[in-house]
Amino acid sequence: MWLFRFFPVVLLLGLLTGCGFEPLYGHRGAVNASNELASIHIKPIKDRIGQELHNHLLDIMNPHGRPARPQYNLEITLKSSSGNVAVSKEALATRVNYTLSTSFTLLSTKTGKIVRTGSDRVITSFNVLTSNFATKSAENDAQTRAVRQAAFNIQTQIASFFKTNPTKDTSPPPGKQRQ
Repeated sequence: MWLFRFFPVVLLLGLLTGCGFEPLYGHRGAVNASNELASIHIKPIKDRIGQELHNHLLDIMNPHGRPARPQYNLEITLKSSSGNVAVSKEALATRVNYTLSTSFTLLSTKTGKIVRTGSDRVITSFNVLTSNFATKSAENDAQTRAVRQAAFNIQTQIASFFKTNPTKDTSPPPGKQRQ
């Protein structure tokens, strides 16, 4: 009887290995996306929200510190807006959507050419409460959630680009020979 419980899991694992599935941040394949991400210099972004995005990107892309000799520069522009979603009978807003739109450009430091461009839009929401302080706290929380999600989305777009478009000058990790 226990065989029937584990059969779907074994079948799924077998299908994943047969379809060419490869982990995004794994060390198999032509490019190690983690190493490529660590070689990106993230340019400063204006405004407070830009500083938060910059710091989140540093944390997830450069966990061991800024690269000494970056291979890429990442430039990001932001646009944010808020819009009422729910309105009470008294014509007062009770729910607000916060939208954070980002566009990025990844440039090669060697050639100065654009390697990848992309954009993303994150929408979070918050309640408008009777207390101004509580509403401002909820709005700040919505902005923080949007910034974290935008940083993750940008990192994922760039990592998947590196994984699917290996460059010709990539070298194997130290201590390993290319076969």
